Amino acid sequence: METDSCGSSAADSQIVWGLLTSLYNNLDSGTISRLERAVYLRYIRAFDESIEIFESLHALHNYNPVIVSEHFAALWSQWRVRDAAHLLDHALEYAEVNDASFQDNGPYTLLRVLRAKAYLFCQGSWVKGRDSLIEIRRWLYGTAPETYTDLQSFPDLNVYRYTNLFNTSESWPLQCVTHLREYLQRRGKLHQAFFLLELEDTCQLEESTKREVLRSFIAACDKNITTQPVWWLKGKAYLKLATVSALPDNEGGGKLEVDWAVNEFNEGLLNEPHRNIFFEVRITALRLRVQEQPTTLLVDWTSFADLTGKARDWLLETIALQETVSLTTQLYSHHPDDSSYEKFVSTWLRSVSLLEDLGDVYFLVLSRYFADIVATARGDHESILKWHEDFELNNPYFQLWDLQILSKQCRIGVYAMWKQHEKVYENLTVSNKIAAERIEFWAVGDVFDTIPLSSPPAVDGRITKSRKGEESDEGEFWYIEGFQDEYASPAQPEPGRSKTNFSETRIDGKHLWETLLLWIRADFRSAELEKSCIENMLGLHESFPEPELWSLLDKLNAEDLADTLLGNDTDPISVEDWTKSWERLSSWLLNCGSHTEGKRHYLLCLVQDARIASLEPSDEEAKVIEFERIEELMPKLCSKIQKRRLGSLPRLRNATACAKMTRGNWHQEPAFPLSDRLHQEILDMFQRSLTELQQLGSTREEANTHVMMAVLNRQQALLCRQSDPSASSRDFALLQNALDHVHSAESLYLQTRESYKAFEGWEAVDKVRLAAEDDEANQIFPLSISILSEMPDSENRSLKMWLWMQKSKAQGLPSLMGSYSMIEQVQELIQDADQAPEIDTLRITGEHTTDSDLAQLFNLSRATGTPVVFVEWYSNLASPYVGDQIFAAIVRPEKRAKTFKISMSLSEMSELADRLFSGDEQTLEDTEIVEGLQKLKPLISPLRECSDPGDTVVLVPSGNMHRIPLHALSLDDEILIRRNPIVYASSISMLLHNFNRRTSHEQEVRDTTLPWQASVFVDPTLSASPTANSNVAANLCVVPNHFTSTAFSSSLLFTSLIHYQGLADFDAARPLDHFLSFADAPLTVRDVFDLATSRPLKTSYHATVIGCNPSSDSNSSSSNTRASIDHPLFDLVPAFQYTGAASVVSTLWKVDDADAASFSRTFYTTFASRRRKRSSNEYRSNTPSSLSKERGRRKLEEIPELEEVELELEGGGGGGGVEGYLNLALMLQKAVLALMEERPALKHWAGFVLNGWWMYRDPWVDGVKGLSDG
Repeated sequence: METDSCGSSAADSQIVWGLLTSLYNNLDSGTISRLERAVYLRYIRAFDESIEIFESLHALHNYNPVIVSEHFAALWSQWRVRDAAHLLDHALEYAEVNDASFQDNGPYTLLRVLRAKAYLFCQGSWVKGRDSLIEIRRWLYGTAPETYTDLQSFPDLNVYRYTNLFNTSESWPLQCVTHLREYLQRRGKLHQAFFLLELEDTCQLEESTKREVLRSFIAACDKNITTQPVWWLKGKAYLKLATVSALPDNEGGGKLEVDWAVNEFNEGLLNEPHRNIFFEVRITALRLRVQEQPTTLLVDWTSFADLTGKARDWLLETIALQETVSLTTQLYSHHPDDSSYEKFVSTWLRSVSLLEDLGDVYFLVLSRYFADIVATARGDHESILKWHEDFELNNPYFQLWDLQILSKQCRIGVYAMWKQHEKVYENLTVSNKIAAERIEFWAVGDVFDTIPLSSPPAVDGRITKSRKGEESDEGEFWYIEGFQDEYASPAQPEPGRSKTNFSETRIDGKHLWETLLLWIRADFRSAELEKSCIENMLGLHESFPEPELWSLLDKLNAEDLADTLLGNDTDPISVEDWTKSWERLSSWLLNCGSHTEGKRHYLLCLVQDARIASLEPSDEEAKVIEFERIEELMPKLCSKIQKRRLGSLPRLRNATACAKMTRGNWHQEPAFPLSDRLHQEILDMFQRSLTELQQLGSTREEANTHVMMAVLNRQQALLCRQSDPSASSRDFALLQNALDHVHSAESLYLQTRESYKAFEGWEAVDKVRLAAEDDEANQIFPLSISILSEMPDSENRSLKMWLWMQKSKAQGLPSLMGSYSMIEQVQELIQDADQAPEIDTLRITGEHTTDSDLAQLFNLSRATGTPVVFVEWYSNLASPYVGDQIFAAIVRPEKRAKTFKISMSLSEMSELADRLFSGDEQTLEDTEIVEGLQKLKPLISPLRECSDPGDTVVLVPSGNMHRIPLHALSLDDEILIRRNPIVYASSISMLLHNFNRRTSHEQEVRDTTLPWQASVFVDPTLSASPTANSNVAANLCVVPNHFTSTAFSSSLLFTSLIHYQGLADFDAARPLDHFLSFADAPLTVRDVFDLATSRPLKTSYHATVIGCNPSSDSNSSSSNTRASIDHPLFDLVPAFQYTGAASVVSTLWKVDDADAASFSRTFYTTFASRRRKRSSNEYRSNTPSSLSKERGRRKLEEIPELEEVELELEGGGGGGGVEGYLNLALMLQKAVLALMEERPALKHWAGFVLNGWWMYRDPWVDGVKGLSDG
């Protein structure tokens, strides 16, 4: 097979290897071809040939930035670190003189970043790195990663590598990297995504997570993106997957993945003579052999080092030599003889020589620590000191502080062993100076004051503190001073006093007791801590001679000290004993000691925190004592520690108040009301916390405090009512006060989510998902409903309860789509009614507001031509406030809202729902289902008095009710779907959003005569698909589409109606994997959400999404395409609504494909009849129907024959009396009833439901373009 200039096959000639193709526009085609060839050769590790091409291009193009960046990548991949740095020096010097755009953000920003990266490795210098970080972050600040160009993605990648190298203990960049990689991967930008994947692979991820990430990337490669080097990307990913598949107990793990990688490389390379890429296969295979003997591995790694060195692949040679050094170190540790030592020396010197030739200072430092290990084992401490000192002398620009401090620690260890205390003190002083220089260095330019790229502000706050030293005083900086405390005086310890063992000590929660023990010993030695004080502190009941006390302290370890002070499970400490220990401890650490005041006070605070953490949850009395002790301690602390602890004080005070409020946890009700004095005292404590939190700007904690105050007043009101039922006015005042606090908390919680509005697509969904799963914030909804349920009905209670139900359900998709305004208007309406209760404003009409959104709730019913009844349920078993109750609210325009407590308990309903509708759909034929449905009838019983037959009923379920086909329940011995047209909605806010979106789109259609387009996708593997495909397509007068996710996604961008009938799957444990199956690749929930950002027109459409089982498959697991119980956002219906679907027909479970075909045939019959009427001139657009409006408004029970239902749909415009509209609710009712007549078993007909706004503009009205007459 012929190959093109890049060495790939003719079929692969579209592959683009460069990452910066946007910069190709100023290059001619010949240069681009040579550049691509050079990049390709780099990827297959033919470095010399690649670099030769780059050098020839520089002669013609004078350091063009894209050529320089790719040339740098070739040198870097060959590990010519010093040469790579020199290349960028020359390129930037030339550009500074000859290019006016040198200082602008753009290609030269990238080159400056790459140079900084090179200098980090060849000099160990961060100066250029810091300058580049400042430049990049200012350039990309406020720019969404989804809008990055290929140029912006490149420096973004390098910035993340910098921050990860700079701060290996923090993981904050990882979530940003993962997000960007997933976005690029979904967009088919696999090349860019792979380099981010490499960074993820180096982070401290769980092995299972790494495997999942790699497999998702390989699956993306299988989508055959022709412009991407898929074979190279898949091969590399398989090699990475092999390394994470090689478990210690699985000797053959990873070998299969290596074989797959070989197949990919063989297929991609074809006749290419350069095959050095197989070095990567060989090194992966070597890494899988970790279980073999070191001697065998040493031979093979040495052979591989020789092979790669001969091929001038110095990066892989470096890696191989590092392995040989590690193996020879192991061999010497096990067999410390001259032969092992000679092997180590020869391999180590070869590695060091290569690193010095390449200019790699960073790994040169790391490699020398193997020499430290061997030298220590041989007792050759002089060599350790010599090479560390020689390195400092030869590398004056070396500035990697952690490695510098590590070098100092090596020397401190030697000097401490030799008891040269002056040298110890000298090196400790230098170590402290290095740590201070690090903090000072990163404070320049406020590098970490800007928000990290793609990361949330909360994460940025932690990084800022860590970098600028606000936490380091008590963190990593102080562990160095722990040495200084030990060796501050060159004098020898006094006789009888043993010297503390040499160890690293940090002042933080993890190392608290080690630090405290070290200080006790040190201060006892220096006479800062008296013997009697130690005896009292340790709870010793007798005095010991000083040598015996020293012996006791020497034997005491950190764990024993913790048990002595705080007790343990088998020997708890009493409050009295702890109080005595605390008095001595606090007196010592507050007022004396050889350590700085800030460190002493901070350590004391940590001891107090440990005491609180050791208390039993039920020991409220001890908690109150300790919390009050903390408040007493605060004024005694130095100003620095007071400032650091200021943010925690309100939380501690709130916890104290809660402990006073109840004998158990704060959300458990006590058995008696609080006294007025104690009630006011607790309120005052909360109020103090509110004032402090407002000053601190801690919005979240302020909201939590309001919630606690609401709970306090609610509990007090309920208990006062029990003790004195006549004091109703006081009860109401307490409940109203509680409700006011809930409103304040809600407002504050919403403030914390304001930033979510800046996101789009899946990122926005993910943010709202976090909010929807925020149990702490979402407790306000059941709390408010429980408060209102205890208030008198005359206080507009029903509408208020309905409002809070709406708010609860609007935390998901409605808030994501900005559909919160109706709730705000209802709240204003209620406030008006509270201020003027004599005016009846609580009937939802179109008259009480000038804003159109609230009026739409009234107009929505008018737009259908039939009365509409909204039924909303609310339950929350996880909340202690509403408990096992189910509330229902029924709202009818122009009538007062009503609320009900359902006679069935929530646990009983949930148990029935799980038992009846969570298993195989075949069980829906069982007689148990019929009996179960009878038990569930109380759920819809309020409709008996609040609705009439023929009314359109909108059902808004809650929680586990999403599993239940509510329309299949019976009301007065009549199945609800037969009695009423039924529509489902996730919330009324979402329904109004669908209504407004479709009505505005219909106006746009009339104004611009946009074409009407329908798309049909039916799985050809289903047995009923030929008939179903032809029937649906014929009724819609379209040609069926190719059954691929690509075609479906493309159609969704412009469609007016889309029909899917195929295999769908949903696993409640993995909601993100909910998908529609296609011939090429599945379409996931996340994919659908992301399509919203691609729709060029903000139009609305109708979607029918039917999840099927093949007729022959009777054992398929149950699933649905409508509701995810635990994750209401992770569902295909809200995903389609987010992309513009105002109405969605979906299924509650996988239905038989024959039932799907029958349903679809009947459902779309109306479209065909409309087209036939238009063709025969029986239907004329923009003219009144020949049928009367009275006939168009006839109710369903007045039309006994199904054939007449079609007349109902078609007459008067088909909208139930609305000219020019199709009533989808009646169409679905007709199709379900027809299916029920044909196949009465519940599983055949009850799975089909309609979601959203049910009136659909007749496509044959107003001369809409895009339809033929068939």
